[in-house]
Amino acid sequence: MELLINKKLNLTQEKFNTSFSQSKWFTSKLIKNITFDLNIHNQHDFDHVRNDFLGKPVVIKEKGDSLDAYVSDVFMKSQQFNGSRFAQATFSIKVSETDPKPRVEEVEINDCKFKVVEYKVDNSFESDNHQFLLKLDEEDFKRVNNIIANFASNIEFKRIGVDNDRISAILGGRNVWSKHQDENGNVFFKQIIRCVCVKSENLISANLGCGIRQSNLELAVADLKKKLSFIIKKMEAKNILTPEDIDVLSDESKLNEIVPDSADFWVNLDVVSDAAIYF
Repeated sequence: MELLINKKLNLTQEKFNTSFSQSKWFTSKLIKNITFDLNIHNQHDFDHVRNDFLGKPVVIKEKGDSLDAYVSDVFMKSQQFNGSRFAQATFSIKVSETDPKPRVEEVEINDCKFKVVEYKVDNSFESDNHQFLLKLDEEDFKRVNNIIANFASNIEFKRIGVDNDRISAILGGRNVWSKHQDENGNVFFKQIIRCVCVKSENLISANLGCGIRQSNLELAVADLKKKLSFIIKKMEAKNILTPEDIDVLSDESKLNEIVPDSADFWVNLDVVSDAAIYF
């Protein structure tokens, strides 16, 4: 195996170990890693490997094929001195295949397409969290929040121009949004949406609570409680509320039959000044 490091240094390695790791961006793609020992016999090369190797581009040539990679890890295994002078050292070098970030300008979520402003992925042992910052008009904003309103269900998404097939996921939490106006007075929305691809069966489908929603919920409940108490007292004093009305107000099941839960209430709990700040 031959390696060209930083377009300057040619190395030939007969002994090396090969392993594979998952791509940051693609669940089904494996990234090739090669680890080998590098023996150093002078101070100049020692300083160069220790200080300058990490992150440098590498071209791997093997059996007529070439692979773009980079130095992903440099670890000094041993170092020897002859008196006070450097004698030799051995480094463990890890070279990993490049894993370029795909260009994502549009995402399809549950058959609806949305414009993507920014995109990133957070990986863990349990899940891959695909995060999209969307720019939406009013109709698309309604579509996104209809999806969020049913967060307990599984969703499917596809990065347009990147994925051939839809990817199964669950909806993550902290899907905050903000309302804006451009220089022409047109209203648009910024919305974060997180599509979590589960690796572990222990990770359940749930909209994980966030501080923003909790804070907005506390303010909304306090405000509604004050207003409702004021209205009920005024209406009781003027005999506008009947005993049956009072009974409905005290019975949640009866109240839900007359006034069903509104998705708009939950959407408003996720509003922030600028969603891009939280991306």
